Amino acid sequence: SPEPQPQDSVPQMLSLVWSAGPPMPQGMQDNHVSVIGNWLVSVGGFCGGYDDDWKPGRYPRGFLNKVWGLDLSNQDKGWVELPPLPGAPRQGMLGTRVQAALHVWGGFSYSEPYTYADGYRFSRTDGEWVWDALPALPSPVSWSGAAAVGSRIYCLGGADYDSENFYTLRDRTGQVERLGSRLIALDTNNLEAGWRTLTPCPGTPRALVATGVVDGRLYFIGGFAVSETGSYCNVVDSWRYDPATDTWERLRDLPISGSGTSPGLSVYKNRYILL
Repeated sequence: SPEPQPQDSVPQMLSLVWSAGPPMPQGMQDNHVSVIGNWLVSVGGFCGGYDDDWKPGRYPRGFLNKVWGLDLSNQDKGWVELPPLPGAPRQGMLGTRVQAALHVWGGFSYSEPYTYADGYRFSRTDGEWVWDALPALPSPVSWSGAAAVGSRIYCLGGADYDSENFYTLRDRTGQVERLGSRLIALDTNNLEAGWRTLTPCPGTPRALVATGVVDGRLYFIGGFAVSETGSYCNVVDSWRYDPATDTWERLRDLPISGSGTSPGLSVYKNRYILL
């Protein structure tokens, strides 16, 4: 049923075992994380802390264009610094992995232009890490939900930012209506064709939507919305999109409102989407 359900009605489906991994080189949030080959890679983000005598260098405040990698086949070495993002430091980028390469776009910072549209591809060839430029987004955006089916990357929604407010009902100029419902796609095998606009999501315009792909269909779960008055809230409506037919289907609501982007890769046994 697409109706909200009580929290205690949601059954436990899996038993998970957690273990500690090597700590990050510094504190950060809203960084983009993906797996490339044997490497776990982190790009960008923001650190809201301050240096002090307790842990000097661990919490320097500011936006990041730094990139770190963890070799999952040799985690004892810990995180190592990789070539930085070519663009401005930022948080809230969107993107995912396609064909052993990380593709990222957008994001925001507290300096002009505030929200970004530029995109980059990060890959490893013959042991060397390389950045390449990608076609820019149709308009600046951050916190979009992204996932890939085959060679195509799909991005839903997102937020614009102008140093004072975030916007999901439209962009800061008012020219892109229902920005948070916009669905766009890019074929990484045909970059020259650029981004294509598809049927928008019928639900709440949103950012920070979690994503997953199962059997060639895309799942967009929850998110963060901004009202006409500028107030912020999480949303519970969730949707499934079929690229073959360009159609949407509403799913059962989240048991509790929540938001948070993902690169569409946290799917277990092609049926469990992990949030």
